[in-house]
Amino acid sequence: MIVRLALLLLAVILVLGVVKRLGKRRVGRPPAPPPIEAARRCPDCDAYVVGDRPEPCARPDCRFGAA
Repeated sequence: MIVRLALLLLAVILVLGVVKRLGKRRVGRPPAPPPIEAARRCPDCDAYVVGDRPEPCARPDCRFGAA
């Protein structure tokens, strides 16, 4: 009788574990960070410029960027 109760308790614990595991939300990987843009130097003021802008620099003291 005790063996049957122990087996029944074990079966209940296993079923509860399976139900709990199935009920959990699956968490995927976080989205990848944006790629790092290459930095290049302005030919006039020698400052670093990041991005794909047509003008090399937008600093007010740059001869090319002061428009």
